[in-house]
Amino acid sequence: MNKIVMAAAALALSAKMFGGVFEYRFEMYVDGYDQLNVQGSTLQWNHVAYSTPGPVTISTSLDGVTQMVGVLWDPTWIGSQSSVFLGLTPAFPVESSILAVTVVSGRGPVTATTLPTFENNGLLTLDFDDLAPAAGDIYDVRVTFEAASPVPEPSEYAMVGALSAFGAMIWRRHLRKSKSISA
Repeated sequence: MNKIVMAAAALALSAKMFGGVFEYRFEMYVDGYDQLNVQGSTLQWNHVAYSTPGPVTISTSLDGVTQMVGVLWDPTWIGSQSSVFLGLTPAFPVESSILAVTVVSGRGPVTATTLPTFENNGLLTLDFDDLAPAAGDIYDVRVTFEAASPVPEPSEYAMVGALSAFGAMIWRRHLRKSKSISA
């Protein structure tokens, strides 16, 4: 049991210390001009022109490991603002070092107009421009980025040291029990 707790703590600490590659995939119907705000574990639409966006299918991964698959968000609308989706996993990091927005399908451009920084608390705004004549289109958009690797704080080094000391203590007890049993 102690080994499992130590391994989980070490894994969580290493993910925090070294960042990771995050991928978010959003599929939805867009007709007009709309903005999708992504921040932390939330999503929210700001509708600008023509029809409001349709339901969004969300899939995500962290370092190639699937986190969410085909989760459906059908927002309700109050004026030009959608309801807020809660539960984006993994949560959108505050700052990234490499960001790519790829339109897999959809007839208009999708651009990142607000990039995540510490100053804006990690807000990413994606502008969907489907102002072309006729009806809208189904968009499949992937947002991929590598999280910036933060400089570890002194308390994180202390935690690694404490976990190492705890692990050494457990190992010594294990060795003593093994010697006393064989003697």
